[in-house]
Amino acid sequence: MHPFRQRSVIEQVADHLWQGFRNGHWRGQLPGVRSLVQELGVSKDTVEAALRLLESEGSLKSAGPGRRKEIVMARDSTEDRTLRVGVVMSDTLKLINLHSQQMMLDVIRRIENAGHTCFTAERSLRELGYKVTRVTRMIESAKADAWVAYSATREVLECFVSRSIPVMAVGGGFAGLPVASTSTKIDDAIRDSVRTLSALGHRRIVAISPDSWRLPMPSQTGMAYLTALEECGHTPTSYNLPSWDQTPEGLEKLLESLFMITQPTALIFVNPAPYVAALEFLGRKGIRVPRDISVIGMTTGPMFSLLPRSPAHFKWPIDEHVRRVNRWVKSLAKGETDLAQTTFPATFEPGETIAEAKGQK
Repeated sequence: MHPFRQRSVIEQVADHLWQGFRNGHWRGQLPGVRSLVQELGVSKDTVEAALRLLESEGSLKSAGPGRRKEIVMARDSTEDRTLRVGVVMSDTLKLINLHSQQMMLDVIRRIENAGHTCFTAERSLRELGYKVTRVTRMIESAKADAWVAYSATREVLECFVSRSIPVMAVGGGFAGLPVASTSTKIDDAIRDSVRTLSALGHRRIVAISPDSWRLPMPSQTGMAYLTALEECGHTPTSYNLPSWDQTPEGLEKLLESLFMITQPTALIFVNPAPYVAALEFLGRKGIRVPRDISVIGMTTGPMFSLLPRSPAHFKWPIDEHVRRVNRWVKSLAKGETDLAQTTFPATFEPGETIAEAKGQK
């Protein structure tokens, strides 16, 4: 039996600091020695000795003379950590599309099944107005070890980077930032859908999209759609990507204007709610799918399962995104750094709701 050895004050302070690293009390850069002395109630010499001990163990990294040390979490690296992971979304869960709902719920379930604590931020980024100051307060009050951010802007992701808080960007403005990410490449699916419609003789193709496709200027996805039209010999205008008030009344007004004189031969719906509402509109007008008009839904779901024809749609790589986030969480738990930025393609599935343009081929 080994003889009893009482731990020194320095070792006890080092252990206290390490536990603070693990529970998120301190993250990123450690406060200065003076601040730690005041907080811990021990001498400057004791704090400095404890910091040297943690640095020798690999738990801290020196940034140079006069600069704060960086927390790197290398102590007990053979033992997986239990993480507290926050999830923040662009909008409330009930307002994002069905595919994204399913994906984020699966992400949360997988994190919890791995033994970690996972919570959803009380307010979405839209509810916070995408304001950096509000997002910063939310981050600091939540005290999470890491975050999963769905469709966050670059400015929001920079909040995490500036505080050295690990973040997994699920879509959003991560390009050029040192963060892990998983995103969907949609360009090929858009191009395939437009090519398929064009080959069937469609010349009046309209995408019913959210404001983010157009404002303040066409988004990357919106540009992919407009470019696909050009590649197929069309001259895209606001007719192909119309602006509309994102309300039931606004959609009704848009559809009335589109079908007033020269009706579209094909409609592409980015979200399922306008798709369902438009089917009701077409039924009232006696316009049949696909005899009179072709219809594509970028996202589908159980609500379409009883339709007489399987809808033409985009297939999204949900499972791939969930697995990617899960691998990232596993790496964090092992104390490893994972900044890989992965992209998975969506594919176009023709279905039975598209046909040759009536009277044009």
